[in-house]
Amino acid sequence: MGHTEGALCLLSDYVKKGAQEKPDHIAFIHGDNKITYRELAAETEKLACYLLKIGIAKGDRIAYLSIPRPEFFYLYMAASRIGAIIVGIGTRQSDKEIEYVLNNSEATYIFHIHSMYEFDYQERFKKILPNCPSVKGLVILDGEAKLENALAFSEIMKGDYSDFKAALIEREQQVSTDDGLIIVYTSGSTGVPKGALMSHQNIIHMSLVEIGMCGANSDDIWINHLPVNHVSGATEVGATGIIGNSTQVLEPFNPQKALELVERHKVTILGQVPTMFAMEFAMPDYGKYDLSSLR
Repeated sequence: MGHTEGALCLLSDYVKKGAQEKPDHIAFIHGDNKITYRELAAETEKLACYLLKIGIAKGDRIAYLSIPRPEFFYLYMAASRIGAIIVGIGTRQSDKEIEYVLNNSEATYIFHIHSMYEFDYQERFKKILPNCPSVKGLVILDGEAKLENALAFSEIMKGDYSDFKAALIEREQQVSTDDGLIIVYTSGSTGVPKGALMSHQNIIHMSLVEIGMCGANSDDIWINHLPVNHVSGATEVGATGIIGNSTQVLEPFNPQKALELVERHKVTILGQVPTMFAMEFAMPDYGKYDLSSLR
């Protein structure tokens, strides 16, 4: 059964709803940039049209290697609209682990940051990709594309893909709430990692549960610095989109930076794993930060 226009069946439907009902509401904050729901919806649509232009079919896998960034929101929602499936890759995974995920998922494209920690990911993919026949190209999120089969995200988003809007509407009608949206790989503690396919319905349901547990509403401001290749990071993105609230994107996690952002932006919800909280509590100047906005 396909998608019905106007129904909230896909995760991306909530972004479109937010853009229609409160277009100037802040969708997320990244550094000094504030992105509204109108801008988020427009960028998502442009990227979805681009993905159709390069031949992404329903069910195709798109790998993503990055910390939380605006580009992940765009790709996540664009994939939702066209029925593609996001495959998360951890920023600290080894070449062998990355190669395994790419081949096991049969990823067609990779969206990734240029570098992080001591890693230059373009150099790493240069070595990995000869062993990954399904991968057709790379998109560099935050820098210049150096490889022959790579493009810079900033250059892609300068393009005009309006000729594909009709195709986008047609494709969207073919996508069901039961179709896959993300693949999350397990730790592989008892063998090789296994890809767990999660549908739109899965993510929406888990996001609604999180919203209910937090008592969240559209006035809340969240910090999202959970790994986007993990189900918790993907769910938190979904939750903020569903209720149309602001979200603060932090890259990468740093206990001092997190506390500074809570104080500066009056963050109301801080979703973290216990180790993150422990690192913040252990800060010698923890008591100097105004965290009264947290609820």
